Amino acid sequence: VVRPFLARGSPTRRRGTALITGMLVTLLAESMLLLAFSEVQKDYMTALEQKNSTRFYEGLWKVGGVILCVVPSIGLHCYLQESLATEWRAAMTRSLAGCYLAGRGASGQ
Repeated sequence: VVRPFLARGSPTRRRGTALITGMLVTLLAESMLLLAFSEVQKDYMTALEQKNSTRFYEGLWKVGGVILCVVPSIGLHCYLQESLATEWRAAMTRSLAGCYLAGRGASGQ
């Protein structure tokens, strides 16, 4: 199933590899940002519990900063995921249509 998409000489190999790599990088970035968000949230909730308004408001600003970083990361990940799905469908369609028109059937044999 992967052969038509990532096979050597395939027209989609370079783009497919780049999309997969980009998705893995954005997943790693999202995980790191969500860990940072968890840490920041813990700090500002502790400040709220201790009624320390200065640290609480600093924590809220940090939460806003983390959210400003997380949103584009998640958006990029979704874009890459949908681009990969579109590229995959196009490669599979080209492969199946090529096999069918060559008289080999859907299996490619």
